[in-house]
Amino acid sequence: MSFTDPADIRTADFLDTLFDIERARGVATQSTGHLINAASLHRLYADLADLASARIEGNNTTVRDALMRPKQNNDEQLRELDNLRAATKWVIAHANESPITHETVRRIHEIVVDGLTREGDEHPGVYRTAPVRISNTKLIPSVPAAIHGDMDSLLNDINREVSPRLQIAHIAQCHHRFSVIHPFANGNGRTGRLLTMAHLMRSGFGFAHNLPLTPTAVFGRDRETYYRKLAAADFGGDQGVQEWVEFVANGIRDDMNRLVALQDHDFVMDAVVEPALTSALAAGTISKRDSDVARMIIDRGTLTAPDLSVVLPGSPSSRSQKLRAIVDSGLVQPVTVNARTYQAPLHTGPLVMHVMTALDKAGLLPAMVRH
Repeated sequence: MSFTDPADIRTADFLDTLFDIERARGVATQSTGHLINAASLHRLYADLADLASARIEGNNTTVRDALMRPKQNNDEQLRELDNLRAATKWVIAHANESPITHETVRRIHEIVVDGLTREGDEHPGVYRTAPVRISNTKLIPSVPAAIHGDMDSLLNDINREVSPRLQIAHIAQCHHRFSVIHPFANGNGRTGRLLTMAHLMRSGFGFAHNLPLTPTAVFGRDRETYYRKLAAADFGGDQGVQEWVEFVANGIRDDMNRLVALQDHDFVMDAVVEPALTSALAAGTISKRDSDVARMIIDRGTLTAPDLSVVLPGSPSSRSQKLRAIVDSGLVQPVTVNARTYQAPLHTGPLVMHVMTALDKAGLLPAMVRH
């Protein structure tokens, strides 16, 4: 099978996986959860996808440090995660604006390697001019003179339409092809995984509220499996390509099912919020009053200070004083700067590690981002 002709895999297991993916795509447009909670959980998984991508390249930042790090830091491994977070935001903002071009790929790379030493590149956003070797494979990547032409071919394939039945195979093969071209001196893995996220967006893998799929399960299972499956497509012929495509399809199915679950209001409250609040309360991270405030806000999506009179009794000034202390703790945030409407974020603040524990117990965390 050629690269421009996506693998047409018809095994029973693969077809079942494609059916599950399409069913999830349909259900995802029927969200019963609040936009603000879904967006917060989605932000958490985007951060976890960034962590998984960095860990594939050897970054050993802990989940706690990744999710609770200060805005400013001097640790290179944390700066690498900051770059990935910025690049993910850029992809989400720009992937659907126009065809994916050389400029798109170069901009992603430029953000990914910005200011880094160990995982940086002396020429951010510039295709390499010297030969390189790829770790974990004997495959020889494109020679410098062929890179631009090979990327032309790849980008043409990424931007062309394929039938829904072949979309997953097409996306998987494009990801593999980028790894073979290896167009930059460093940062190819991180750039390629973000390019695949953009490809997923352009192929309609979004959800209710226009939230794109972050392929956490695809790239977050474990480093060895990811490399082994990717390498299978290097020299394994049609069987190797099929093995890689099925690996990607299974991960996308798991990500789709997970995101569908996290758009279900009752599931989020019962399987995520309540266990997280219980754990945080038992650990002394939050008080009973704080727990009641957070529960009420999450259950309703957003609330104003007067709405919280049931859990924050007293005069308006007394309530505002109590609420200000909870806001200062990070458990509750204004929806916008100086807003009088509040949210209780699930992706940051004192609750986030307890949310992670709840998600893990619910079987919703890939192995690479559990610790």
